[in-house]
Amino acid sequence: MKIIGEQGSGVFIALVTRAEIEKLHDKYYAKPAFPETKVGSEYDLSAGYDFRGEIKKSCAEMSDAMKQFKRAQDAMTRFASMIAETPDAESGAA
Repeated sequence: MKIIGEQGSGVFIALVTRAEIEKLHDKYYAKPAFPETKVGSEYDLSAGYDFRGEIKKSCAEMSDAMKQFKRAQDAMTRFASMIAETPDAESGAA
């Protein structure tokens, strides 16, 4: 996007490619077609920010899940080691 003018009060005139609009609305890379863009078409540019927030939240949730899995993995490994070290009831061997 390239800002080419300002109408006033923080309203800008910009050049934006179709690819930029499609990416903003997650309609890029073999996704369903995006409606035809023509003069007068309106797009909510804040939607990209909302999408970014969703990604950040998902990443944080994945990190938390990985930490919880690590704790469970450590406990399962200790348990498996204990089982492996207990004598076999039939042969009496460890």
